Amino acid sequence: MAWRAALIVWLALALWCLLYSEYVVGLNEPDAYKDADTFLIVVMFALSFPAAYIGVGLTFLYSIIFLQNRATGPSDLIFMWTAFAVIGYWQSFKVVPWLYKKLFRRGTTAV
Repeated sequence: MAWRAALIVWLALALWCLLYSEYVVGLNEPDAYKDADTFLIVVMFALSFPAAYIGVGLTFLYSIIFLQNRATGPSDLIFMWTAFAVIGYWQSFKVVPWLYKKLFRRGTTAV
């Protein structure tokens, strides 16, 4: 039950981050993409820490391959958000519960 509540809160924060980043891009200010980019990376990094380092690596590779001579666009924000969201979800709601079960359920068995 607690994992389900945590999942709902985590997904709500992650979706809010994506929507807010896209909103900032829609403001048509000079540094809108840069601001949205920075906001998205910082918030998603916090939501996905410590596995977020993998997301940083993926976004770095993506920027080297696809963003060589152009600015960040809305599709780039979606890619970065997806990379962090998948990694953060996998870490927080698959690996951590599995480790919790393995570590703490094992101690309750009688020998």
